[in-house]
Amino acid sequence: MKFKTVFCYNLSSGIFIGTDKAQESPRRPGEFLMPKNSTEVAPPEIPEGKLARWSGSEWTLEDIPAPPPEPSEEKDVTPEEGLMIEEEVTE
Repeated sequence: MKFKTVFCYNLSSGIFIGTDKAQESPRRPGEFLMPKNSTEVAPPEIPEGKLARWSGSEWTLEDIPAPPPEPSEEKDVTPEEGLMIEEEVTE
């Protein structure tokens, strides 16, 4: 049985997630059974700070998005800054 390395990507984002092995078809020698969300096209070398995204026909390199900022510590809120409570209106 023959195998070859294929390159896997996330279905929704296209982001490269690693490699897998495709097995040669026992019924059709020379054809390989491809794992879902994989391609035979190798991504380029991925430098630090970048990610590879599959477009359906080629890999592109993109900057890794910056993480969201850490929430700041809660501070004391003055009444003017706080929430205003609406008074219930009765008719």
